[in-house]
Amino acid sequence: MKDQKTLHIGIIFYEDYKKRTLAIARGEYRPQPDEPKVWFESMAQVLGNENQSLLKTILERKPEFLMVK
Repeated sequence: MKDQKTLHIGIIFYEDYKKRTLAIARGEYRPQPDEPKVWFESMAQVLGNENQSLLKTILERKPEFLMVK
């Protein structure tokens, strides 16, 4: 198996992302190596409709356990 890399993603409001980016450009902030490199405004941009529905069902029904195949 090839070496696997982990991609860290972040969820951030657009205005906060803009402030962060400008602070980096001005040299006022230096991101840590383990910080996300890819940013989204909401989980809806990350997850497809099917996975969003699954998460909603889990939140509503609050199962005691989940079986993963």
